[in-house]
Amino acid sequence: MNSKNGVLVSVVAIVAVIGLAALGYNVLKGEQNTELPNLGSAAATSSAADDGQTSAAEGSTSDAADAMSSEGSASDATDGAATESSASAASSEYLTFADFSIKTLDGESVQLSSFYGKPTLMSFWATWCPPCNAEAPEIQKLWESYGDRVNIVMVDASVTDGRDTPEKIKKWMEDGGYSYPVYYDETGEAALETEVYYLPTMYVLDKEGRVLTAFSGALDEASGAQLIEQLLAL
Repeated sequence: MNSKNGVLVSVVAIVAVIGLAALGYNVLKGEQNTELPNLGSAAATSSAADDGQTSAAEGSTSDAADAMSSEGSASDATDGAATESSASAASSEYLTFADFSIKTLDGESVQLSSFYGKPTLMSFWATWCPPCNAEAPEIQKLWESYGDRVNIVMVDASVTDGRDTPEKIKKWMEDGGYSYPVYYDETGEAALETEVYYLPTMYVLDKEGRVLTAFSGALDEASGAQLIEQLLAL
């Protein structure tokens, strides 16, 4: 490798590290020119997220749950979040997660890789989280509109600390009239791999499982539809 190429590779690596340092990072671009929106500010429009406080650290019994907390508005959480991802990079342009396991509400184990083949919106949430509750009706609308074209993977991240259980989640779903797919992180493996610090936190993956963007805070239907349409256009 000549010196010019070496400098180029170094610059790309530095940019990639900086881009992953904040949870609300923008799209990590490879050969594509299409950009997905950074929805950190759009997500913050939820008044419930602005007014409420969500902390998953109190009473936690796992390191993954200890890491999750949210104070103030979703935009504050996005702007202030700084994390170095534990996931491995498939290349200098794209981040991918190790193939962790989550469970359905019936207790069946599902691998992250099983969602490859379609774009995936993977959100970490909890039943007791005010912004998550504000987001739920919006997720239901997106599921009804796009559920056959994208994966909507809602992962409860509070089973490890005992504040949620599969039975509690099922009742929460029934009471709210929600039918979108819900999973739970039984061991904290998923939260640890993705380094979730705030609830809700959403990762957007392309059909090959590469992370295109991420943000914390409640997602509204309009922003979600815009995001999905751009994903489908890739």
